[in-house]
Amino acid sequence: MSRSKEKYSSFFTLLYFIFLFSLYLFLNLDLREETIAIVNTFVTYYSLALGGLFLVLLLFKMSLNSLLILEDKGLKLVNLFLPSLLFLFPYWDSSLAPLFLLGAWISFLLLCSLRGNKNASIHAHVLGFILGGLSYFDPTLLYLLPFLLWLFYDLNCFSLRNFIALLLGYFLPILIILPIQWYVDPLLCEQTIQSSFTLLISWKSLEMSELIFLIVLGIITLFNLIIYKFDYQSVSNDQRMLFSSFRTLSLSSYICLCFSPSNLMFSSLWLLVNSIFMARFFSGLSIKHYRLFLLFFTLLLVVYMLFI
Repeated sequence: MSRSKEKYSSFFTLLYFIFLFSLYLFLNLDLREETIAIVNTFVTYYSLALGGLFLVLLLFKMSLNSLLILEDKGLKLVNLFLPSLLFLFPYWDSSLAPLFLLGAWISFLLLCSLRGNKNASIHAHVLGFILGGLSYFDPTLLYLLPFLLWLFYDLNCFSLRNFIALLLGYFLPILIILPIQWYVDPLLCEQTIQSSFTLLISWKSLEMSELIFLIVLGIITLFNLIIYKFDYQSVSNDQRMLFSSFRTLSLSSYICLCFSPSNLMFSSLWLLVNSIFMARFFSGLSIKHYRLFLLFFTLLLVVYMLFI
């Protein structure tokens, strides 16, 4: 096997993921429990999340390939960075994580399809509908709406028609779900509305673990923004608009996470776009520099998992 192939081998990627996942399990599972209890915990909390992750990884790579965003080397490195970055998020093993990851991937595709199209009201409507449907599980998703205007500007698709279609799509699931819920259980519906408004208008102080989480994410986000700045000129004119929107989406999702660190949609969007930046950066390194930066990235993940 040549050195270039060794650098991006699938076997190394698998071993790397097994190492990180084993460390995560060691730090989070109570090894004093019986084997059956440990297996049940694994199946209950991690199997669904891992299945959703690898499904989205496959779909995400297919979409990147069709959009010609990354070369073969970069596509292979997405296999490494998308699952690895997942361990930064304290809620990745939630039962809702696959749903939000899938929603983030569809939203990513819809945003890419809006590029340069000011009359794509159907795409904007579907995008809003997905975000509105997911906001039923986490109302803080509403924080993303103002940043979508910035994204529309970057994608050169901002128009009154697209904006209205986005808003109608966003509020449509809410207008469908709430009357049904009111008919079934008025008290539960009232509690849902009250809790949603409480989440939106009240911000609790951050815990130490959340603060460390946001600092680490901020470091990686800043690193990737620097990559974007220096890599922008090497991107083809046809792709610059997309990479500009990726920069905006990375920064927007991070800002939203500062207000709602537990939001799985913000986490998923951040994960997708930053795995692209990191894969593009690492694919352009020599083997020596690749190993050096990968060692630094691994140490960052290990230290983070040890202290969170």
